[in-house]
Amino acid sequence: MVVKSTLTRTLARGVRSSRLLPTKGCRVFSQTPRTGTDGVFRELTAQRTQIPWIEALRKQQEGTQDATASTSQPATPQDRDLSPKRMKDSHHAVLLPLGQDPWLLDTYANATGQLRLGTLLMDLDALAGVIAYKHTGEDVTTVTASFDRIVIQHPLTEICDLELSGMVTYATGRSSMEISLQVAKAPKEGEQAKPEDIMITCQCTMVSLDPATKKPANINPVRTDTEEEKRLFQQGEKNSKHRKELSQRSLLKQTPDDEESDLIHAIWQRQLQYHDPNDPLRKPDNVHYMDATKLQTAQIMMPQYRNRHNFQVFGGFLLKQTFELAFCCAASFAHSRPTFVSLDPSTFQNPVPVGSVLYLTATVVYTDPPVVRGSSDAQSTEEAQQTRVQIRVDSKVRNVEHGETKPTGQFNYTFVVDKQMKVMPRSYTEYVMYVDARRRARSVLESLRHGEADADRYGRWGNPAIFSKARKLTDDDKGDGDMMAPPRKRTKLHHSATQVAAEPPKSRLMGLPAELRNEIYRYALVRKNKYHIKHGKRQPKEPGLLLANKQIREEAASIYYQENTFYFVVVDNNARPYLEWTRASELHHGSNYLVHIRPSTNYNNLIDWTRRFHYNMTDGKVPGPFPDSRSGVIQREAFVVAKELKRLGLSWCHIKSQLERIQRMLVVLDGGYM
Repeated sequence: MVVKSTLTRTLARGVRSSRLLPTKGCRVFSQTPRTGTDGVFRELTAQRTQIPWIEALRKQQEGTQDATASTSQPATPQDRDLSPKRMKDSHHAVLLPLGQDPWLLDTYANATGQLRLGTLLMDLDALAGVIAYKHTGEDVTTVTASFDRIVIQHPLTEICDLELSGMVTYATGRSSMEISLQVAKAPKEGEQAKPEDIMITCQCTMVSLDPATKKPANINPVRTDTEEEKRLFQQGEKNSKHRKELSQRSLLKQTPDDEESDLIHAIWQRQLQYHDPNDPLRKPDNVHYMDATKLQTAQIMMPQYRNRHNFQVFGGFLLKQTFELAFCCAASFAHSRPTFVSLDPSTFQNPVPVGSVLYLTATVVYTDPPVVRGSSDAQSTEEAQQTRVQIRVDSKVRNVEHGETKPTGQFNYTFVVDKQMKVMPRSYTEYVMYVDARRRARSVLESLRHGEADADRYGRWGNPAIFSKARKLTDDDKGDGDMMAPPRKRTKLHHSATQVAAEPPKSRLMGLPAELRNEIYRYALVRKNKYHIKHGKRQPKEPGLLLANKQIREEAASIYYQENTFYFVVVDNNARPYLEWTRASELHHGSNYLVHIRPSTNYNNLIDWTRRFHYNMTDGKVPGPFPDSRSGVIQREAFVVAKELKRLGLSWCHIKSQLERIQRMLVVLDGGYM
């Protein structure tokens, strides 16, 4: 047993005994671990794992305390030197010799011979950990908190060596720091990477914790000595404020805004149309419900994925696993090879212990063009041939011994597919995920409109409504292709001029205050008498003021339709004209209208009317008042019977058979009911 333990430690340190030396020209398994046991480049692995797993496990078993548990006594020295440090002191660069080592290239190439981006993301996280410890020292535990948006700036066109580099660019002395990372073609010795050779630039946030209490621990602030360092620090400060603002606006803390609530309602109405047997609109084949797009995995965490503190899995492994699952989810959704566009801002929440079970769930949460457009979505006159697909991967971990389940992070990826695909939420949880993804997509557009993002960094955007070309030579990539703009904007009803976004005044009317414009609209559009809608017409001719221009219509339409009263006459029990008018446009929703029902013996039309009432097609309004006559009593009682039978849970087929039985009795009394 002693000999076996000694041999295990020897192999763990990478020391081969003379008996294990390979013969010439042969590659043996014992060489593989030192080349890259877990897909991370060996230089980064060597700095991440300090001792073999067997030794770390033995030390834990010899101790009296769980290495992953927290205590009340801090382990960070009280006399730590927290004086400011220079940015360049934390700079670290690693050469990835893909052009020199074909066996190493195997780890970074996918099935199509292109760069495996998931493995590169894992290396970036490992590099961020090395840089963080160069800045903080070994007295604290540093973990990954989040990654900002990552895109491919300049795709590789040839196999070459890569240089991974970075440094701490923002730290104020609190527990968090921002690290700027870069992937570029390896420059010649003594030279800097050219702008066109830079493949990726991104920022990640690391947080330092006390090793014992697991609480945030202060670190050294960074010192800015040059103008470039000051610019980087200011950008980091701006990024930090932006992340805090996003956290405050999170849907976990605030409800959806008015536009988002209207969008949720519009999607719900579209679903009703898809299921309405009397509505010709049916769900297209390219529209998929969100719950049908899920893809899940479960995996036990092995020691080779641990961080330098030995008992937690390092964040880069999660990035790699979630990226590859997101790619598979996009492919299964579209039945087409997706092209990577970006890693959107993603967060790490709780650590993943070695030996626990990691559950990953990937879901298609948003597509652009969307299934239903919001009021402020961009317009497009072209038919979209591609779809931008957002995949959200939620990760949670379960402790096998105790059965505890904790969320560990949320990762957001965007792909483009060469198909017209749409996703539709159904539950409220899915609606919230949909709105959250829509916010991320719109934030990129807004940053580009206001010049806050580099067009070369996020792609070539000719129009803010046109998405960038998908970059080539990324993980499981397909090729370049312009992403299409969101579809044509849908007509939307605003409640008054005060809710329409302010624009530069184009006329004297538009230059007036919104409250005064509303009074002008009321004076011109609101009648004291009712608007009489004649039988057989879907809607009356609209006032010319509503046709003047788009902004006036958006401001005045709600006043016209909601502050007037519309009058209908139902002849021969034919309620279809006024029902179609109330359903013709969302402009009519919330309108005030009166219905005058004339006596009639047309029982077939009456049955059709009760059918619409049964399927909630009457805008929620119960018909009436009915005329005070024998036929009026029959009309009213038909609805009473239909309502009571529906309350008892009967289907429309049973209700219709009962109404037809009543009809046969009425025919005996009056042949007009045939």
